Amino acid sequence: MFGAILIGIGGVLLASQLGYLPPGVMPWFFQYWPALLVLFGLAFLANAMKNPVIGWIAALLALAAIGFGAWWLAQNKAAAGNAHVASVRLDRPQVDAVTIRARTLGGKLTVRAVSRPMNAGRTLEVSVRGVSAKDAEHRWSVGGRTGEFVWPKQTLIPRTAPFGGDLSITAPAKTPLRLQAESYLSGADLDLTQLRPERCELAIISGAARLRVGASAPEKITLRGMMGGAEIVLPAAGPVRVEFTNPLTARALPEDFLEHVGGRGKSKIWISEGKGRPLLIVVDGALLYVKIKRAPQPAG
Repeated sequence: MFGAILIGIGGVLLASQLGYLPPGVMPWFFQYWPALLVLFGLAFLANAMKNPVIGWIAALLALAAIGFGAWWLAQNKAAAGNAHVASVRLDRPQVDAVTIRARTLGGKLTVRAVSRPMNAGRTLEVSVRGVSAKDAEHRWSVGGRTGEFVWPKQTLIPRTAPFGGDLSITAPAKTPLRLQAESYLSGADLDLTQLRPERCELAIISGAARLRVGASAPEKITLRGMMGGAEIVLPAAGPVRVEFTNPLTARALPEDFLEHVGGRGKSKIWISEGKGRPLLIVVDGALLYVKIKRAPQPAG
């Protein structure tokens, strides 16, 4: 029973990460998580009392839960994919730079730029899937000429997010951006090539992230966390300094990166020479796999 329960939980989580389940399934799954305590309790009793009847009862309850889940999925598949969409004006009042603070738990964060006609206005387009309308709410505040976007707006437990929520943000091209993202059991696709990122901080806990920056790269990228992976795609050329502060970090770097002797403490430093403003990448975390790539050289 223990093996069957763990296999079932792992299968659901893996299917969600691979995108085979609609966005609304995981919140429903975790809404009824106390049922897992009942199954584990029955499994403990069956083992302690050497009573196969209790074990069969637990197995039948597990099968019934799977059957009910399949029925619910068939009935609610269309509704689960509904998106909560919002637009944030960047010209009333005038906002020159945007700060994004976002946390995802068992979902996905997507940030990218979009080109719009001049008469379309400057807006942040926000889409949240897989959560209720209340959980999809965000907080927007403006101080000076900088706007701050925060999601989720509020949670019962600090530094958490609604499970299974997929957050997608599109910003006008060439918008100065400061990004602070936390990914727990989640994925992140951050395409900043058409934006002007000023600062980028990523925290990955058992998740995966792909970050792409263009010619307007930030001065510093900070990556921290544990038991996760990240791929960072850099411009085809330019000076870069990468610092790995933890020896338990696996890495894959382009051929033009050379190890620098004389790092402080246990830090490992890799440097790629070039012209222009240097980019600093700091990786701080255990059991992380970081892959850094160069974008293809433009033709001509």
